[in-house]
Amino acid sequence: MHMKIISLLLAALTLALDANSQTFTGKVVDKSNTPLENAYITVFDSIYHNTYITDSRGDFEVSDCPDSVNIIVSHISFERWTEAISVSRLKDHYLKVTLNSSDILLDAVTVKGNQPVMRKEIGKFAMDKVYLSPYAKGTNTLTFLKFVAILNTTSGAPKILSKSEPAQIFIDGRPATMPLNAIPSRNIDRIEVIATPGAEYGNQSKGGIINVILRRGVNDGLKIVTTIGSSQSYYNNQNASMFLSYSTKKLNITSSISGTNGKSYNKSISQYNFLDTNQAYNINNIYKGENYSVNASFNMEYRPSENQTWGLSISSVGSNKKINRSANTIYYKIDNHIQDSSSRANIEERSPFKPELSTNLRYELNLDDGNNSKIETNLYYGYTTNVYDIKLVDDITIGDLEPVINKNFNQNTSNSINYLGLTSKLVKNFNEDNILKTGANLYYFDMLSNLSYLQLITDSKPSQLSENNSLIYKDFTGTAYASYDRYWSDIFETSIGVRAEYHFSDGLEQNTNTYVDRSDFDVNPYFSILYLPHDDHELSLDLASSVSHPALAKLVPFRYYSSSNEYVKENQNLSSSPDVELMFSYNFFADYTLAVDYLHMKNSWTDFSIPDQDGNIITTTANYGNSQSVDLSFIVQKNFFNRRWNLNATASTSYSQDKGGYMDVIIDNSDWSYSFRLNNNIFLSKDFSWLATLSYNASSQKKFTTVDIPAMQSLVFTLQKNFSNSSISLSAGSRLNNLVEISSNLQNSNYNYSKTLRYYPTVSLSYTYTFGNEKVRRVYTKSDNNILNRTN
Repeated sequence: MHMKIISLLLAALTLALDANSQTFTGKVVDKSNTPLENAYITVFDSIYHNTYITDSRGDFEVSDCPDSVNIIVSHISFERWTEAISVSRLKDHYLKVTLNSSDILLDAVTVKGNQPVMRKEIGKFAMDKVYLSPYAKGTNTLTFLKFVAILNTTSGAPKILSKSEPAQIFIDGRPATMPLNAIPSRNIDRIEVIATPGAEYGNQSKGGIINVILRRGVNDGLKIVTTIGSSQSYYNNQNASMFLSYSTKKLNITSSISGTNGKSYNKSISQYNFLDTNQAYNINNIYKGENYSVNASFNMEYRPSENQTWGLSISSVGSNKKINRSANTIYYKIDNHIQDSSSRANIEERSPFKPELSTNLRYELNLDDGNNSKIETNLYYGYTTNVYDIKLVDDITIGDLEPVINKNFNQNTSNSINYLGLTSKLVKNFNEDNILKTGANLYYFDMLSNLSYLQLITDSKPSQLSENNSLIYKDFTGTAYASYDRYWSDIFETSIGVRAEYHFSDGLEQNTNTYVDRSDFDVNPYFSILYLPHDDHELSLDLASSVSHPALAKLVPFRYYSSSNEYVKENQNLSSSPDVELMFSYNFFADYTLAVDYLHMKNSWTDFSIPDQDGNIITTTANYGNSQSVDLSFIVQKNFFNRRWNLNATASTSYSQDKGGYMDVIIDNSDWSYSFRLNNNIFLSKDFSWLATLSYNASSQKKFTTVDIPAMQSLVFTLQKNFSNSSISLSAGSRLNNLVEISSNLQNSNYNYSKTLRYYPTVSLSYTYTFGNEKVRRVYTKSDNNILNRTN
């Protein structure tokens, strides 16, 4: 009897508590009704206390709170709003808060937060609120990416997990129009890493996509970030950049200009052995280059109404290059190493300043259906022009005879590409659980390449041989796609899609009268599953197929000499390569990721360095057959000592297999390899103003399609000091094995080669300063779990 009474009392108490438990939503705006992102909402009474943060639309949701509570709403550069409310009396359980601007300005602000962590979403990895990261202050976007554990920035261009090709960079869902090193990390809202691009992205890159989403309407007025830097390797190089942002309620402008004044030096030794004729030669090659480049971009978004957005992007890049090569070649017999003869070649290459242009005009219409559906249309136009003037003088000595002229020529080549693109897509949100994405894309490329070749007996005698050649090439791609995202529950999501593509190209080479005419039609399915059994466990499976088309520059069949016996000649018959990729990932406890990636490619291409009919070495890109690989990566990212030390490490192992052949070369390779990356990011001061970074990278010997790469190690140390409006960074890095020998692994061949490359340590110094009409930002440092969970 007593137990029944106690049970009834407990049930009544539970019902009473449930009755008092309230949930309500709301929005925070300024006086012009502009939503305010990252406003802090503190809800409390004598017992209950919790804190929330508004999203990019200014929205928030409070759950399981008492009916009568006090609310404090605060935001950077706005007056605090305080009120006591009864949730049950709110109309539709909805609260709208309007904040008044504050005129209070402070001299310095310290922002203290956790490093945002990559989490798995349907079809992608995503990191939100990048600007809250302590590593975002004083760094540019390219530098910040080295703090993202699933990215590999060892070679400079970011790569996703263990992929061999760099990722393609997008900004706000479109191909990047400004370099990442010109974008301050504080202007990034979100980073998306799309390892297996789905139907809407299509055939962008076998390396995947990194999509950088910039913040919108962060500060009214003008903000400018300038950076100057210098790096010392064999030569000294200088760089400078300026990033500008301006925003009002209807207008948002970002712009950048950057420039480099660079010199490069490379020394290599190449050894070529012809086993069937007992002949060999050794080439000592010294490369000196100068490059002066400028990159400018302008991006504008205009919102005449809440439902419409017009956008315009214009970017231009140009460079002035000068290259000098000296190649000394020794010819000898393999069996006795006795020198037969030698040659000395001097090559000068000039590429005058020819600016490239790319433009994008876009229109976005938000459909008035209450579910954030939209239509977006993009129009692209651009052109590139490259001009190369090459002079080669080569003398050869046989025994004790006087040197005689072997080659003496002038060569001029130009390559011009014009392109047009039209894309349109519809995003239809039937509700928050069902999303349809569909669209169509059209791209057209027109390329004209010209060659003018003049060979001289000596500098003072008339022409012995002159040659003109041209390649006219046209390329068209049309695609249509559809994908459907379904949110079945809080723990299960799916996405399914399909992409149909028609590709047509034709070209004509004048001298050989070679006509290229090819057309392909492909249907590529896509499927993604995301399973979230617990807040600390995320499992996903992504399946994607695509077709990669060669870059147009890979189709120009002109010779470019790098020594008396070495030249590059590309292949106008290079054809497309279809592939299928399957990736499984398991994220657990927010700090650990296990990823398994399987890739199968048909009609793969690679670079071949093989003898031509005259015994010279031709390097060309050609299709050879099929390849497949399996990559297993384990990633750890942990914070220690109250977030003062962030450690991220990646251990990977890969198995690859290549089968096929080209010309007389048979490809039949299989290989296991591993790599390891360790980044230590340590704040040396309590105010998070001193940051030290130590990065270590190691990889085992790896067998690629035609060459073997030895084991490598590298070490980079960076020290950064952040001030209120500026930062200064000093970095030093080097390969631990600065001499790298690459050797051929050609099967069933009477020919082999090796190349030894030398690398030099690099020390870099950069200074960044931020100024503009910007109100102070005041952020309270709290250890509340809700804040940390929402900023991770």
